[in-house]
Amino acid sequence: MSRQKGLPQEPSSDSLSPAPKAVRARLIRWSKSNFRSFPWRRTEDPYAILLAEVLLRKTAARSVPPVYSDLLRKCPTPQTLADSSVGQLKRVLAPLGLSNQRAAQMVALGAALVSHGGVPPDAGRLATLPGVGPYTAGAVTCFAFGKPSPMVDTNIARVISRVFAITPSRFEARRCPEIWRAARALTTRSRAPRTLNWAILDLAAAVCRPRSPLCARCPLGDICQLSLNPPMD
Repeated sequence: MSRQKGLPQEPSSDSLSPAPKAVRARLIRWSKSNFRSFPWRRTEDPYAILLAEVLLRKTAARSVPPVYSDLLRKCPTPQTLADSSVGQLKRVLAPLGLSNQRAAQMVALGAALVSHGGVPPDAGRLATLPGVGPYTAGAVTCFAFGKPSPMVDTNIARVISRVFAITPSRFEARRCPEIWRAARALTTRSRAPRTLNWAILDLAAAVCRPRSPLCARCPLGDICQLSLNPPMD
């Protein structure tokens, strides 16, 4: 079987510590009382979820809901998105400070979705769409179609690298093959992939912060490699 372009290799969890099964179970339990509610988490419409993920790229989630709602109101279908002008979309995206490039990508995305007959259900084809990379493809495959797809952005990479003590060498963390393999090992056997991936994102935002992580509040605190082996000052 040939590999899909831009996607990570199959996982090998044998060398991972802690065990992915234990990490999954704790995150799912933690999520029950720490779930962040956003409008794109209350729909399974692939188009709406794809638009949300495009807006969320390098953008604080708390800033996105009003723009997301406005964009869906003005562009409720791929055809209306494709028919929009870059200027029209730039005005919609202005509150997020997004560039002309993002607006142009979204127009091209609408045209591509029309050509595809909708949002493709697999990460390989999703990753070929304008403005869609491996993370967004994995997120849409998981959140819209319920598939156990890995997804790694800067925030998820931070959690995974700390929990499993993975130090990226030649790669930026979110592109590190070892981190992608660990993410796949976590998600592949999950019975609740949406909840699991949301839990990792929520943990990254509330607890596993870039600076001064709140390890005492972390559900993984007693099995996380960083917490067990903190770096020397």
